[in-house]
Amino acid sequence: MIHLHWQNLYFSVFFAGMLTLYSCHSPQPVTSNPDPAHNSENALDWPGVYRGMIPCADCEGIKMQLRLTQDGTYQLASLYQGKDTTVFREMGKFSWSKEGSTITLISERGKAPAGIFKVGENHLRMLDLQGKPIEGALRDQYVLHKSDQTISDKYWRLIELQGKPVKSTSTDKELYLQLFEDGNRLSGHGGCNIINGQYQLAAGNRIEISKLVTTMMACDILDQEQQYLDVLEKADNYTLQEDTLSLNKAKMAPLARFTLEYFNQ
Repeated sequence: MIHLHWQNLYFSVFFAGMLTLYSCHSPQPVTSNPDPAHNSENALDWPGVYRGMIPCADCEGIKMQLRLTQDGTYQLASLYQGKDTTVFREMGKFSWSKEGSTITLISERGKAPAGIFKVGENHLRMLDLQGKPIEGALRDQYVLHKSDQTISDKYWRLIELQGKPVKSTSTDKELYLQLFEDGNRLSGHGGCNIINGQYQLAAGNRIEISKLVTTMMACDILDQEQQYLDVLEKADNYTLQEDTLSLNKAKMAPLARFTLEYFNQ
């Protein structure tokens, strides 16, 4: 279940407590970069989406996704593994330290820091709420890694089909696509039926989807599902822009658009 209204008080207290738990082992000051022209802010390709699983005091781990944009805004989503299926979401602005090496997240709901991260090459290292490194046995787990630009082994939710928003079913079945690198297997759901098949990728963002088979259930959007299956078989190339995947035929308008859903993997 996606929780769109951020439970700020609960998460802030829990988050701060978790950070304090693992930051009590004589933290050292963050090393600054003396050359402002070559700091993280100026020298790294830092905008993008970062993901990871950080330790949790009373759950299996906190699955996190943090999007940083060039205009200085962020979107953060967190899921407490093993507790429930609620995804906590927040957004706001972030600011760079004077040295250009760390960022501080400030939620739109308050002025208190929602998180502090040291920015590295394709990764973010979480710091405690005083901006100090988190020490202890679990310190290497407080890292979020920048999302790669591959389309395989990810969960893609269908959001648009031949230029129109997709319809849901009365049983609320999500339409999605997964491409597994192992065996070039394809799986998904058309709203009525489970879909399986094969795919091949080639240079130039070429894609070929074949051998599609489905289960044989009926539902109220069967026509849309057939359209989805036809699109999968027609597509011969794809484009990827951040977290949006488009399946295309030649240079025509996209046949289908998908959005990446990290928390469904």
